[in-house]
Amino acid sequence: MTLCLPPRFSGGVLTPVSGGLTNQSYRLDLQGETFFLRQGTPMAARLGIRRQREQTLHHIAAQHGMAPQLHYAAPERGLLITDWVAPCQPLRDWSDDAALIQLGTRIAGLHGIPVTVPSLQLDLKAHIHFYLARICLRERALMQLVERGLDCLTGLPVFTPVFCHNDIHADNVLGDAMLLVDWEYASVGDGAFDLAVVCRMFELDAGRQQRLLQAYWDAGGRISAERVTAMLLVADVMAMLWARVFWEATADARFDSLYQRLLARW
Repeated sequence: MTLCLPPRFSGGVLTPVSGGLTNQSYRLDLQGETFFLRQGTPMAARLGIRRQREQTLHHIAAQHGMAPQLHYAAPERGLLITDWVAPCQPLRDWSDDAALIQLGTRIAGLHGIPVTVPSLQLDLKAHIHFYLARICLRERALMQLVERGLDCLTGLPVFTPVFCHNDIHADNVLGDAMLLVDWEYASVGDGAFDLAVVCRMFELDAGRQQRLLQAYWDAGGRISAERVTAMLLVADVMAMLWARVFWEATADARFDSLYQRLLARW
């Protein structure tokens, strides 16, 4: 593979990294140093990814010890180079309460990062409509869930926006320090959505969700369990629409399979 890289990062050895559905990722070994290189999907705009927002929030998160150091970014090309973060050895056991408690504490720290720039905010209702405008197949079951999700957002109390990752899953939590990677969907927004995504990605039952939230509250988080539970539907609706957008554009069966699994929950 040939990439147009700045001189500082040219001439190294690129090794593909597995994981992820949309981007191409590599380990870059160069003169005794190791970096992570991400070549983003060409469908970024269609998926609602704002590369400049991603770069800004990744940089802020790194300053607060939440993300690997960002060394180079070309938002217009989706190119990103960061520190390499080695996976835990042995791999973290997410069925262990200690890991879940550490994660809840980590998310509380993330939500506590002070960011108030309006351009970094995400309007969940607008984002749902953004995805709807990009799909052709609108089956009845999907549209019913979309309407329920929009009604849910309308009925929730006003919230205080916080720093959100919005895509925390096992592959995006690396190293002993639980650094968060893949900030494509990060924003300033509703922390309940961020937590609902975590609950879905880690397939938490009611008991484990409570343990995650208790750790979050103990570390200073202020979002109620009721709001997170209500937001589970919104998280599923958003994921279904995302999968549908990608499937209609690529005909990749993995995205249709994801869509069908999510739809079957309801």
